[in-house]
Amino acid sequence: MKDIYYQLLEDIRLTAWCASLSGYDAYVCTSCAKYVRSLYPQNTKIIGFASWDNPEALLSRAQDGHDFAIIEDRYIVDIWAVDIESASLHKVLDLRNPTHQEIILSLYGDKAAWFELVSNNWISYEQEAR
Repeated sequence: MKDIYYQLLEDIRLTAWCASLSGYDAYVCTSCAKYVRSLYPQNTKIIGFASWDNPEALLSRAQDGHDFAIIEDRYIVDIWAVDIESASLHKVLDLRNPTHQEIILSLYGDKAAWFELVSNNWISYEQEAR
C-alpha cells in the first residue's frame, strides 16, 4: 500500500478546477480546503490564520488570512496556493520533512498563529495538535 503522501501527490482530483466542478468556489481558499476534506474526510482538518496574526506568512499578504487542509496532522494540502494564487509549486507539503520546513515557514508562517476550523469556530491548532 502506498504511503498517503504519494497518494496525495498522485491524486488528479486535487486541483482547483476539480473543486470548482464539484460545486466549491475555487477562488476561496476555505472552499478549496473544504473540498480536500470532502475527498479525505478522515483525519483532515481545516487550518487557517489571520494576516495580522501571521504577517510573515507569504500567503497572508494578498488576503486577510489564509485557510488550508492538513491531513493526519502531517500533510499540508493547499490547492488554492498552487492553482489560484500561484504562490507555491507544492500541493502537498510534509510537516515532518526537514526539506519542506523552509517552504512551510515562508508560505504559512508561525504555527502558533494557526487555528483549526471546528463547527464554524476557530481553536488553536498548536493546542489541539498536542
